[in-house]
Amino acid sequence: MDSITDDFDTRVKEIHNYLKLLKFIEDTRSISDDKHNTHEIDITLKSTLKGMVFLLLYNLTEATMRESIAHIYDQMDQRAIDFNHLKKSIRKEILRKAKSEKIDLESLLEKTASSISQKLAMATFNKKDLFSGNIDHQEVKKQAKIYGFNTNSDYSKTKHGKNLMLIKIKRNNLAHGNDSFADIGKNYTTSDLKDFSEEIISYLNQITSHISEYVSTQSYLHD
Repeated sequence: MDSITDDFDTRVKEIHNYLKLLKFIEDTRSISDDKHNTHEIDITLKSTLKGMVFLLLYNLTEATMRESIAHIYDQMDQRAIDFNHLKKSIRKEILRKAKSEKIDLESLLEKTASSISQKLAMATFNKKDLFSGNIDHQEVKKQAKIYGFNTNSDYSKTKHGKNLMLIKIKRNNLAHGNDSFADIGKNYTTSDLKDFSEEIISYLNQITSHISEYVSTQSYLHD
């Protein structure tokens, strides 16, 4: 999980730095460069910059959960876990992926040639297909039900990730051009965005800790 933690920390730092910038320009009317050129900071620009926070938070969420689920598969593969030793819910998920039209039969045969019982999981897994603009707290719970990791969190700090639904909706509206950055950002204060950010960061931090423990105890094995 070290690489996941490092990437998480990097993305969190990006968000914190961006929030500091928003706070700085909140009461700023203009900025100037070293050549004394000035640029007006109007309400539309401030709203546009606020709208960017939703992309940063969604980026953090999808990347963190994608790499965390991929880590489960990597560990199962490295330990050469037999298919029949996995939890039933994971076996069903692997077979569901194997039935997908995205899985090429020739590729599947090649990847499982040495031992289909040990290679089927990785042969059917593609982390790029895990999420596609659909990650929120309900999707995290869905993944937790499949693999069996814990999703408990400190509600006072995380709101159990419920604001991920809002983050997802705003991100998708931006991605599909349904709303402009300024349209979305104008409805939130810098303080609102900071609260959202801290909730999401705390939630993902706690979820990844659960997944780390899940992997270390090999909880993907059937009882």
